[in-house]
Amino acid sequence: MDREKLIKNEQIARSQNRTFRTALKKYFSGGKGIMHTPVEFVCECSDLNCQKRIAVTISEYEKLHKRNDRFLIVNGHKSPTVEKTIERKGKLELVQKSDLKA
Repeated sequence: MDREKLIKNEQIARSQNRTFRTALKKYFSGGKGIMHTPVEFVCECSDLNCQKRIAVTISEYEKLHKRNDRFLIVNGHKSPTVEKTIERKGKLELVQKSDLKA
């Protein structure tokens, strides 16, 4: 798979997660507890068929995604041709895409 397709697939997964996050925040509006309760986000790897989930709080998710070139994936799902590891935390890996702007 070419670099552009790998990155596009990862952006699709991240878009799903952002929609999910926004819906949770809206549904629980005014409730600060949801921000610190672990929820399961989809792995933002390049495999659109990936069914793995990553449990993090919404606060942590937002902190890790302050930059547009960062994605959360399950350890071992990295595509070395388009990304490098920034941080590993338990079962998740924060990766940076070299072709995207921060």
